[in-house]
Amino acid sequence: MQSYTLPLADLQFATDLSPTPFLQSTHPRIVQLVADLLAGEKDALQATKRLLAWTYQTLDKVPTTSMPTALEALESGRGDCNEHAVLFTALARAAGIPARVAAGMVYMDGAFYYHAWSEVWLGRWVAIDPVFNQFPADATHIKFIEGGPEEHTALLRIIGQVAMEVLDYR
Repeated sequence: MQSYTLPLADLQFATDLSPTPFLQSTHPRIVQLVADLLAGEKDALQATKRLLAWTYQTLDKVPTTSMPTALEALESGRGDCNEHAVLFTALARAAGIPARVAAGMVYMDGAFYYHAWSEVWLGRWVAIDPVFNQFPADATHIKFIEGGPEEHTALLRIIGQVAMEVLDYR
């Protein structure tokens, strides 16, 4: 991983720095929260760690069945992987860190489950899991798609079609 000075102003990351209807990274509440949380921190790696810690510690881990926005997750203060991922991703974008939501499966307690997490650009795309407080996210994360919640409907085509088995993991 490499760091850089925030905000990253590289045009190749314009999409991953821009707000969307689900990732309202330019909303005044999000912008002010990031300013408060980072308190002038300009190092991308350190800022990522602060935003991850805050998201993990602040949002209650509660199963939900919604397609959340970052603002809804911030207002409710609770949610599952989707709420954690959209809020963290919006916070990162507001800080000037290219970020996106990833979704797929995670292996946990002997089974595979649907899961969403975030990815940030730190010289390469690095998976970050704000629900499990993992930086980087571990190898149990299997990505099928990337993009905000509006892209997650693509998973409907494969639900029930994927079979996975852990053969050996020593």
